[in-house]
Amino acid sequence: TNGYKPIESFSQLLSNYHSAKVSLYSSSSDQMHHIFFGGISQHYLDGGSLVKDDQVPFVKTISRLTRDGSGKWIEVALPVEMPGYAGGGAEFIPSTKLSMHNTRTINLDDVSRDGTVLGYIYGGISSPMKHAFFNYETAKTSADATIYEVKLVASSSEKNIFVEKTTN
Repeated sequence: TNGYKPIESFSQLLSNYHSAKVSLYSSSSDQMHHIFFGGISQHYLDGGSLVKDDQVPFVKTISRLTRDGSGKWIEVALPVEMPGYAGGGAEFIPSTKLSMHNTRTINLDDVSRDGTVLGYIYGGISSPMKHAFFNYETAKTSADATIYEVKLVASSSEKNIFVEKTTN
């Protein structure tokens, strides 16, 4: 209701083009998390090093953008990737069994069971390789009919995301 305020001191690097995404909020920790699944990005991690690729390739990166209670933003690549070059243009369909805030954000405080299904990723572009747009003769992208199930899995003190193919 008060508009928005650009965060000029922060740049989101690991997800640039529309991809499947889900938002989760924890009122107990006052943290807002946005998870981005694959897609197309100018930046990706390779062996722990950030790579800038001006050809803006398809990526397998699953990244988390978090705003903490003090307003600080951080972006991290999760230790799991998409099972292929998928996610660009895809949509996230949340599970109807989850508690949601009125902003269509999952209530993370109500997700207590390890392995809880958060929802599903569907649609978008499937690519056989990173730079498919520059290899027209050998690489053909296609509409992706795969459904990916997204689960929240506890790992030490953090909750992480796990993505697996459920149907083709």
